Amino acid sequence: MAAPLVSVVMPARDAAATVAGAIESLQRQDLLDLEIVLVDHRSHDDTFARMREKAAGDPRIRLLQCSGSFVEAANLAWRTASGTFIARMDSDDLAAPERLRLQRDFLLTRPDLAACGTLVRIRKRGADGSLSPPDGGYLRYEKWVNSLVEPEAIAAQRFIDSPMPNPTAMVRREVLEALGGYQDPAWAEDYDFWLRLLEAGHRLGKVPQVLLDWHDSGNRSTRTVERYSQTRFQEAKARYL
Repeated sequence: MAAPLVSVVMPARDAAATVAGAIESLQRQDLLDLEIVLVDHRSHDDTFARMREKAAGDPRIRLLQCSGSFVEAANLAWRTASGTFIARMDSDDLAAPERLRLQRDFLLTRPDLAACGTLVRIRKRGADGSLSPPDGGYLRYEKWVNSLVEPEAIAAQRFIDSPMPNPTAMVRREVLEALGGYQDPAWAEDYDFWLRLLEAGHRLGKVPQVLLDWHDSGNRSTRTVERYSQTRFQEAKARYL
């Protein structure tokens, strides 16, 4: 029997400087049966052009544009995808070549899990593109989030911070459909999704290996968009508590 198809989805906005590298890390995956869905979300730079260049000659890539909200772009991506397993990827991160294969195999052997992530290596990206290790809060977050591997630990500590790095996620399609995908609350849509998933009684786990380089820079949405602020995170916690 053929293994289930994996679709990896990447909504992106104004990511011309990094999106090519992120796509290349997906093209280098050692999982052959793979679909890559790219959605340009109202970019003002050459993001769509970079996507189009990488899609040329690669039949695994589906290229879309969305003029709505970022949540609409994220939902368009997975709803358009064909896969049984839907993986997320951000346009400024790099996936290890074995990432998607190991996550698919992990979910095949763990039917109790609705979704899984991986451990991450956080890197600071300077204005000149240089990379350095994290410090301060991101260093503490890296240590904390990588310590949460089994479902019980993830569920128990979900109100400290988001226990699942969203660009490492792989979710069973039927779970996304049952939850209606991402909603559009005042706070982070990915944290909201994980809280709703856990509230519905689903379980999360992680492949206990570092399979994603997660890049932090001054222009990331988590630093520049109000819905990702600590105030909004507190509102999300209060709502689900």
